[in-house]
Amino acid sequence: MDLKLQVYNQEIIELLPKEVLNFIRTLDIYYQPEFLSCDAKMQNGTYEIAVYTSADRIWVYPYVILPIKETEYFDISSPYGYAGPVSNSKEIQLEAEQLFVNYIREKQNIATEFVRYHHIYNENNFFQIDIKNLLNRRVVVLETKDHDDIWMNQFSGTNRNLVRKLEKEGFTWSVKQFENSDIEAFDRAYRANMVHSGAGDFYFFSPEFYAEMIAQLGEKLLLAQVQKDGETYASALFFVSGKMVTYYLSARNLDHPKVPGSNLLLSRMAFWAQENGMELLNFGGGLSLDENDFLFKFKSNFGKQIKDFTIGKRIHQPKIYQELQEKFIAKKGEEAFQKVKHILQFYA
Repeated sequence: MDLKLQVYNQEIIELLPKEVLNFIRTLDIYYQPEFLSCDAKMQNGTYEIAVYTSADRIWVYPYVILPIKETEYFDISSPYGYAGPVSNSKEIQLEAEQLFVNYIREKQNIATEFVRYHHIYNENNFFQIDIKNLLNRRVVVLETKDHDDIWMNQFSGTNRNLVRKLEKEGFTWSVKQFENSDIEAFDRAYRANMVHSGAGDFYFFSPEFYAEMIAQLGEKLLLAQVQKDGETYASALFFVSGKMVTYYLSARNLDHPKVPGSNLLLSRMAFWAQENGMELLNFGGGLSLDENDFLFKFKSNFGKQIKDFTIGKRIHQPKIYQELQEKFIAKKGEEAFQKVKHILQFYA
């Protein structure tokens, strides 16, 4: 068989074969070059898409290359989301993985690889070579096949009651393409929510990042809102790609904490997805594996299908990784290392 691995970096992404690009266009947003460009820029890295082909069989794997501070080395990581390897044929997956591992290790400057597997494409289908795969948390997914099924069988009774109440009180829902004129208001509300929840720096984004997302993604990035009398009570950004809708960022009006605007927003977005021919709405997961995790419990009001989110950790250059560990301990101490050693790229 004529099997080969090609790696396309962001400088030559336009050289992707047409059949490969067509395949990628059927996938979730995290595989799209436009999204990868935004994510890499946000993380001060670059991106590549590894491609393995044979006849009409295609395997693709996107990742971001991240420089390791104060060294000449790099790590690779899935973009922030869900983006493990995906193929239209199981027959070539292990061969593709072996060639990819060989390619990375021949470079000799890639210390580690962190994989965020896709909860649909990688269900019970993970990398196998020299890797540790771990269940990280669970995500809530809604199959948007039928309007009545969504309302009666997927939504919780509590959610249905809240939606009825808000609609009766005159709250309205809308969705549109996210535009530059929307950035200031959404960013202000989102930042207030992140400060309120004590989120880390990683979860804050600059106005320039939103502008880049708008420029790159266009109609694939949507803004949904719940409003009444000119005031916004809930807002959220969604990705649309490959028959999938993905819940991305959200903000509620902290001045009105008792108004469950997010319930109406997410419920109407589910119906929008169904009416517009989408097949899945990914609500994402909680903050942990705990079934009582408050965020997971909230999202479970909108769908009964639960998927595993698994991560993978692979060390490509053990000697380099040991050096990085020793430098970290020398600089910050053993106690600091013990707190972060469970994180693969703890020195980031």
